[in-house]
Amino acid sequence: MGRVVISYKEVQELAGFTSLVSELKDVIDQIQNGFYNRNFPNPPKDLMIKEQLTRTNEKIKKLTSGDVSISNCIMMDDVPLLAPNGDELGNKVNLLLKEGMSCLVVGPNGCGKTSLYRILGGLWPLFGGKMQRPKAEDILYLPQRAYLPKGTLRDLIIYPDIKQRKNDDELLKIIQDVALENLLAREEDGWETKKDWIDL
Repeated sequence: MGRVVISYKEVQELAGFTSLVSELKDVIDQIQNGFYNRNFPNPPKDLMIKEQLTRTNEKIKKLTSGDVSISNCIMMDDVPLLAPNGDELGNKVNLLLKEGMSCLVVGPNGCGKTSLYRILGGLWPLFGGKMQRPKAEDILYLPQRAYLPKGTLRDLIIYPDIKQRKNDDELLKIIQDVALENLLAREEDGWETKKDWIDL
């Protein structure tokens, strides 16, 4: 019975992934044909941004209008919080974080916390305002939900560089450094245990 309940969640996840893959394929097909038809469920109120977003079925154009520059701080000046489909997620963001400063972004689900980081990380386009951020190699983004590859425990520990080969002592040192040695102790096949590690 428990497996049936768990599989319902997995089927929902699969349906979501299938929908995303289908949308991606549609976008790729449109781009290959020289145009991109965008859907805007909740277009922004800002007229300049609205005009830019409503250019559909035209030759592909640069859809970003914001100014991004490299700096040793994180700065956002009147950056609109917009999803790539043009859905307005919140007010314009103004933020300045200098080296050594801390900032905690809090709020209820759906208020735009993750969206803010997607824009900062360059995963989503910047539709307006100005943004400064460090070079890609000088900043680290950690996802809410880590990606754990399927495979052996050995592959999991050395991911993403699964071609590198470390001996068992080196691997043991790695998991001891993060206080996960009990993970190895509970697996019957040790480093060669294969499973879907997302279900830890």
